[in-house]
Amino acid sequence: MYYNARYYDSALGLFLSPDTLIPDPGAVIDYNRFAYVRNNPLRFSDPSGHYTDDEIVQHYGCADWACVEAHYQNGGSHAGMWGWLEVLMKAQNGDDVEAFAASIYSGYIQSSGQFAIEGGQIVIHNGTITIYGDGKAGGTFSLGSSVSEAGFSSLAFMRPGGNASDESFYQLPARGLLMQNYNQMHPDCRHTDCPGRALNAVSTGAATTAAVCSVFAPPCTGAATFVGALSGGISTLRAGIKAAKNSWATADVVDLVVTGLTTIAGTGVRPLVSPVISAGQWGYDEYISPRIH
Repeated sequence: MYYNARYYDSALGLFLSPDTLIPDPGAVIDYNRFAYVRNNPLRFSDPSGHYTDDEIVQHYGCADWACVEAHYQNGGSHAGMWGWLEVLMKAQNGDDVEAFAASIYSGYIQSSGQFAIEGGQIVIHNGTITIYGDGKAGGTFSLGSSVSEAGFSSLAFMRPGGNASDESFYQLPARGLLMQNYNQMHPDCRHTDCPGRALNAVSTGAATTAAVCSVFAPPCTGAATFVGALSGGISTLRAGIKAAKNSWATADVVDLVVTGLTTIAGTGVRPLVSPVISAGQWGYDEYISPRIH
């Protein structure tokens, strides 16, 4: 069976060619590059073959994903370059990547190359820069056989003449990805519970509406209460599933209990208290739970 990067023999239960990288040089089992996910597919998955969270974390010399994001926040090495982080999360070795720095006055610069990993570091191989002016290519220059991802990504900030670009973006053709570069943080459902966030928003909004209705317009209280209770019930179910998957860790049990209280409050027993509990649950999910896990 061909899996785009290498062949797999289902009779042997092994890949016939080695993985192109060692995910964790500190783990002995990762030196068996014919295995898949450390021979534990019930626990791990490797859908793309490259650039897992662990690899990106290792590249930045971090211990967790929060540290990676810190590199893209104010004062970080890649401050504001959220589009590039999105590219890294979608890329894998061998993917073509392009960086554009455009200006309506001075043409634009197009940089291109291919992703690779060298010694645990993400780099760009065979990089080139082409300068365009008045719709014509003004010259193509080589970046050498290998350039750091930080060096390559910064090229999206430059335009002919060396000034800061008016517009910049990245393109990952193989993934159909076109990303604006600067100060646009995109929804990250890979590291954020997006469905849970949406349910919390609905629950809190409905609970607030029910509370206001109970004071000023009683007829609308029932509908808002129903929506709040329904979304709270779904949230409680999701919290229970998460707790079961994590062997009923204390933090997940607390999350389940608080979510349950939110749902009870959403039934209208305490319409004025319900928004407070819902907002508290939302805050817990956003700021406390991720740090505990």
